[in-house]
Amino acid sequence: MAEIPWDELMDAAGGSDYAPIPQGDYDVKVIETEATKSSTDKPMWKITTAVLNGPHEGRKIWTQQTLTMDNPDALNVFFRQMAAAGLTGEFFKTKPSNQQIADALLGRQFRAKVTIREWQGVPRNNIKQWNPMGAGAMPGAPGGPPPPPAAGGGPGGPPPPPAASTPPPAAAPPPPAAAPPAASAPPPPAQPAAPAASAAPAASTPPPVPAAAPPEQSNGSAAAAPTPEPAAAPAGGGGENPWIVQERPTGSAEPPPF
Repeated sequence: MAEIPWDELMDAAGGSDYAPIPQGDYDVKVIETEATKSSTDKPMWKITTAVLNGPHEGRKIWTQQTLTMDNPDALNVFFRQMAAAGLTGEFFKTKPSNQQIADALLGRQFRAKVTIREWQGVPRNNIKQWNPMGAGAMPGAPGGPPPPPAAGGGPGGPPPPPAASTPPPAAAPPPPAAAPPAASAPPPPAQPAAPAASAAPAASTPPPVPAAAPPEQSNGSAAAAPTPEPAAAPAGGGGENPWIVQERPTGSAEPPPF
């Protein structure tokens, strides 16, 4: 008897703990598809997805899509969820077969809203809604929605929300323009330059004393009185006046003794 590959079977079963992952939004990838029929003979596609990231990366989640052609609401849900995986209205305008739809879904990625429901008494994960990648909130806790913030922002919890910021103070008005400089007083009128002091008059040279004119002699007229001549000093040098004035008769032709 051939050995049973239990490891592969457990992986195919969706994990070693068999417990459903917490409800929340997960990025998943389509890894298997099968085109088939529902119990009411409607077109149906069985789809296997795997979680792409987070603590439950690799966990498998099964889902299916059924085409109910006589129900407009069901048709709206079908086409909206196909578009979330990238199969838009342009694709369906090409009139693909059921198998072509299954092949086109392989490798597609979308954001799955995962819930938990009970099937045959066993809780199982179910993909309730398909959304485009990037839509919805990623779980904050492993497989679940983000926890509420701790009251008061105590230790270990997320920081409290920032307080409302006080509006910045109004900008100070610009300083007043500097007053124009006061007009300076006009300079006093220039004083006329003092006239240069006139040069002191040169010392006047006394006029030369005119020489005494020689006495004129005329016949019959009196001659001017001659200038007295000093007499020779007496030999004795006594107290007599050394100058002796001699009178000469007027008209004398005798020359003076000196």
